[in-house]
Order: sequence, then structure tokens, then C-alpha cells
Amino acid sequence: DEIKNDALLFIEYMSGFNQFFGNTKLMQKEYYKFVVWFFCSPFIAKFRLAANHADKTLDPYPAYALIYGSSKAGKTTFVKNLYKMTFGIKKISHAGSFTVKQVEDLKRCVKGIPLFYDDIISKTFNEHAVKLVKHEDFGLDDFLDAYPCVVITGNDDVKTVEQYVSRRVALCHVTAGITNMQLIKNSIAKTIQKKIGTALYREYLRRMMERIPEKITLIQNEENKDV
Repeated sequence: DEIKNDALLFIEYMSGFNQFFGNTKLMQKEYYKFVVWFFCSPFIAKFRLAANHADKTLDPYPAYALIYGSSKAGKTTFVKNLYKMTFGIKKISHAGSFTVKQVEDLKRCVKGIPLFYDDIISKTFNEHAVKLVKHEDFGLDDFLDAYPCVVITGNDDVKTVEQYVSRRVALCHVTAGITNMQLIKNSIAKTIQKKIGTALYREYLRRMMERIPEKITLIQNEENKDV
């Protein structure tokens, strides 16, 4: 019953984006795609390590995610709701200064829960995020199989992402917005954030833990070129 309740609340929240203007169907599809990555993020380090050992590309297992696009698209609230339904955190603060050193230092001491950097401007993104994303060897030499992924929401001036960056990140480009953000925050998002629990995600984790050995075997199998 708890799992069903969480699932229905999340569907209700996602349906709230129908109140936005623009391409709301594409926006919902992009947000759902991001949820798949976010749920799986605690296992990304393990997958990357296995892929590296098998001499395979790391691109299918991005350690960074970027949500950018239209202003007033509910990006920050969306991420906060994901933290609430996965790790039970009601309020999340900024992870700190967004620099290469700061992020990688935190990645070495934080386990599991993703780091969150909100509303990053284009200049900061191009100066630091690009270097972080291109540092694909992070954790591999040290055999780290448990470090946090990084969630970034882009400021309005983050308009485009270079291809060599986009293929290495979980990209979520939203093209819809709302004229009055309080409409969704007050009527749906905040209410659901208070009600939703972690039952759905705990069941997801239980199932994932059962499948991890099989997934690692698939990655390490040389015949599975695309895994």
C-alpha cells in the first residue's frame, strides 16, 4: 500500500506539468528519463568501474546530469521532490562552491546520495563542469565503486551543451514553463512533497540489489559490446 501510494503521488505530480505552456509532453518525457538515471545513480560508480575493467566505453553510465532549458520549468522543485522520494530529505542545501576541486573532494567522501548544484550560470558550467565531465578516469585508479553522482541545474543562460559534453552526461532539456510558478508549487508540488515517502524507492533498491551481479556480468562479458 505504501509503494502504491508513493507511485500514485508521483504520477499526480508529473501530471501537474500539463498546466505548463509549451511542449509539455516532451518535458514530461525528459523528466521521466531523468528519474530513471536519478534512481540508478547510487550504482553508477560500480557500473563505470566494471566497464573500465572490461575496456568498454563509460558513456552509458554518466556520473553527471544536467537539467537545463526554459526558465520557470520547475527544475529545482522537481529535483527536490526526487530527493524527498528517494532519500527522504525535505530540504536540500546547495552542495557548496561549484569548482573542480570542491566537487571531486566531496565525491571522495560522500557515498550514494547525489550532490546537487542548483542554478549554475553558463560561465561556471563551461569553466568547471566541462573539466569534471571530461575527467572520466575519476575513481578508476583507486577502484572506487561507491561515490556520488552529480546533479546540475542550469541557469537561464545555459543555452547549449557541446556534443563532447552531452554524450558524457545524463541530459535533460526542458522546453516548457509556467507563467506563475506558485501555481504548481502551492497546489501540487509542495503538497505532494509533504505526503510522498520512500517506499517506492526502497522497493526499487531491493530489486536493483538482486540484479546487480547479473548486470556486472553482462558488462564484463566481451561479447556484449553495447552493454
